[in-house]
Amino acid sequence: NLTITFQFYKIAYLLPENEKKVGEVLVADIGLRIPEGNHYNSILIDNSLAKALIQIPSKYSHKGSNGHGLLIAGSENMPGAAIIAAKSALRSGIGKVTVHLPKSIAGLIPFTSPEALLSRDKNEFFFSGIDFDKLSTINSIAVGPGIGNNKITTAALKDLIDEVNSPIILDADALNILSENKVWINYLPTNSILTPHFKEFERLVGKCQHDFDRINKLKEFSNKHQIILILKGAHTVIAMPGGKLYFNSSGNPGLATAGSGDALTGILLAHLARGYHPETAAILSVYVHGLAADMAIENGESFESLTALDIGKNMGVAFKKIVFSSMQQSLNKNITE
Repeated sequence: NLTITFQFYKIAYLLPENEKKVGEVLVADIGLRIPEGNHYNSILIDNSLAKALIQIPSKYSHKGSNGHGLLIAGSENMPGAAIIAAKSALRSGIGKVTVHLPKSIAGLIPFTSPEALLSRDKNEFFFSGIDFDKLSTINSIAVGPGIGNNKITTAALKDLIDEVNSPIILDADALNILSENKVWINYLPTNSILTPHFKEFERLVGKCQHDFDRINKLKEFSNKHQIILILKGAHTVIAMPGGKLYFNSSGNPGLATAGSGDALTGILLAHLARGYHPETAAILSVYVHGLAADMAIENGESFESLTALDIGKNMGVAFKKIVFSSMQQSLNKNITE
């Protein structure tokens, strides 16, 4: 039921297969003195780390200086993914977000997210391509939520990967298409961000024998392709090129709901558009995504009632909690093997 560990979390305590063997974890300070300059390969994302990374907007900032993101999402059967991601981006400080949608569902955006700009696909029902001249003012691109895996969509994703030179965020159906065309991974821009859940990750790398095998494959894949991998779960793990792992400490079981990943995609899009380095954007987005879900529970939702839109609604209090918290160093920000 309870594990007390000295000074730092252990990786084993953060893995799903050990849940019943570990229970609640308390980190006890036994006064260890850590030599200055020590470098850790595994770090826990907590409030103090998030506060050190967050950029407070200047009073002279404007929508142009806060970035312009392009969200390619949605299809006739899955319009909600685009709406959830767009709302989360708009709640994360982005200056402008353009949502690229099939014609048949494009009319939803003015009613659900009137702040967003609209780009209509030539196809009625699914993503078939985009005019690359529109990318000249774009600071970040996210693609995948709800786009489906139509052959035309597959070809359009390949064209996008070939055209874009800056880091791109790939989620959901974009990852499923990528898993069927693995050679394309070699053409992704350095520091692109992929956000798979466990099954999507296994489609990319193959079957994992256990949680430690999955972590090793995560590091190897990130290093090999020089991309950032966000493996979504109870303690979402971020693998960085170079071998560092970041384990998230925010979030709760209410996030196990449809659209939760779409919300994270929108937050990532906003932070990348605002000029955060992709590694910083990944760390901060994952933490604030989980923290917004925690704030929703504090504000009256339950694990059962939490929906993806509640994440966006609670982004404001999540950002405030990070900014106005104490800068005390936590005992457990580093993780031992």
